[in-house]
Amino acid sequence: MKQITKILVAFLVAFSFSGVGASANDKGSLKVAIYSKEGGNAWMQGQMLHESMLEAGYKSEVLATGNCLNLAKYLGNADEKTPTIFLHSELSMGSKIAKGCRIVPEEENFVAVAFKRVLAMCAPVGADVNAILSKDEITVAVTNSFPDTIFTEMSKASGKNIKRVTYKSSGSAFKGLVAGDTDLLYTGLTKREATSKVVTCFATTNDKQFGGMKTMKDVFPKYKLAQLHNLWYIYGHNMTAEQREQMKTDLFNLIANNKGWQAFIVPSKMVPGYELGPITVSDLIENGKPWGYDIK
Repeated sequence: MKQITKILVAFLVAFSFSGVGASANDKGSLKVAIYSKEGGNAWMQGQMLHESMLEAGYKSEVLATGNCLNLAKYLGNADEKTPTIFLHSELSMGSKIAKGCRIVPEEENFVAVAFKRVLAMCAPVGADVNAILSKDEITVAVTNSFPDTIFTEMSKASGKNIKRVTYKSSGSAFKGLVAGDTDLLYTGLTKREATSKVVTCFATTNDKQFGGMKTMKDVFPKYKLAQLHNLWYIYGHNMTAEQREQMKTDLFNLIANNKGWQAFIVPSKMVPGYELGPITVSDLIENGKPWGYDIK
């Protein structure tokens, strides 16, 4: 009898996403939501998450909501039962709350932290960074999700007028710098910046120098937010605790072994979630405070 019970439990866990009719390699239907505009880091990450879920055996489809409010409406639809995941961070939740869209981590929707990303200050290749930093006013391209606190504190620390120039996405901010519209770019460090032939990053919010880049503390010694970073995690909707645990296992396996994820994480010096140790919902909320938002 005990043996039969074990078999039944294993059967239910294996088919928890898809029901009795699925094969061993079919983990059932899954939606990967993307609420950002096309072209930015968040859009790219969402597409990569979708493609890797296909590889892991899920019948994944992209749910492009266009914005956070549309996603919130979807999450609030009691008739929608399909398991749904998306990448979220304390930056994302804070900026969306400020715009009236409240999607925050809770025990029943938190799957796992996918990766930690540092921020980077970048300039056009060949630019005289010291000359730029010596200016009384420095213009900085930035995505619209970054709070003003970042730049007010940077101005205080530097004694300069650090003037933000806001774009609709990180991709647009990158293009703005390349077009010569701003002096510098401040963004989450990804493969796009790390491997660019037209933009070079000279400082990051990492606690140590790496890849020839200084720390933000080296550039602005009095900067209070010199080690600001993002913890990008998986939000899971319409999922049981067992499903979230299976998703966590699949996610960590993909990040460690999938060529696409490795090509995304390694050049950008991101730290994969499985190397960060246990991170709780409370940790995510606490890490959001420096971003200047109340995400409780």
